[in-house]
Amino acid sequence: MIFENSGGAGLLCKDGRTYPGLQLHNGIYAHPPVTLLNVSEVNYLVDWCNKVKLQQAKINTYCLAILESTVLSYWLYEEVSPTVDDIYRDTGLHISQTHIDRLCERYRSTPYEKLIKQEEEIYATEVRLAKELINWYVQSFVRVRDGGMFHNRGLGTVYFRISSAGYDWTSVIKRFCEDTFGVDSNQRIWVGLDEDNRGSSRRYFEGTVKKLLSDNLEYEVWANTQAQKPKRQLRKFI
Repeated sequence: MIFENSGGAGLLCKDGRTYPGLQLHNGIYAHPPVTLLNVSEVNYLVDWCNKVKLQQAKINTYCLAILESTVLSYWLYEEVSPTVDDIYRDTGLHISQTHIDRLCERYRSTPYEKLIKQEEEIYATEVRLAKELINWYVQSFVRVRDGGMFHNRGLGTVYFRISSAGYDWTSVIKRFCEDTFGVDSNQRIWVGLDEDNRGSSRRYFEGTVKKLLSDNLEYEVWANTQAQKPKRQLRKFI
């Protein structure tokens, strides 16, 4: 099994590097979501980025916005200063009580109307950073799973699901297969669109690695210039 340390779920980057999937609470390994559904899904992507040490500056900025937004929500709508446990329960993030008290002291001396505007600005920052993170993720990686398209079922086929638009993955996937399985391998693979993000599971290739590497595939055969717009938008977490 490829990606043995993550239950056969991994990600292949444009630069040829591979990264493991993320373990869920039920013990199953999966890929981060690729659609803008809600903050919990974005936080799933944040957890994965922290695990593999990618996009750390953007992640830190996003987490700071989430923390300040949550503290401000308590202050505005519940008229209390949240505890460390409140913040962790609501966001899964750690913050010191000193930091919380410092924020609330600042809010205490700020007019209500200005705090409302500040809340809107923080939320706009959250949404912008979330969209940037998801766009980077969708454009930079192919989801790879051994043994099934969505779950490892021991079927033997390795699936490559493409979410990006306008980028040709042919040489990247070929190089990965050659390095992983060898030029004469009869390992079966499937290459196509990622239905989770693209709204289509169109198949580009299905067959053995040997056939894949012997085929003279044309440029951009595994690229699509049209990206599907998210069906649902980011909901604020309160």
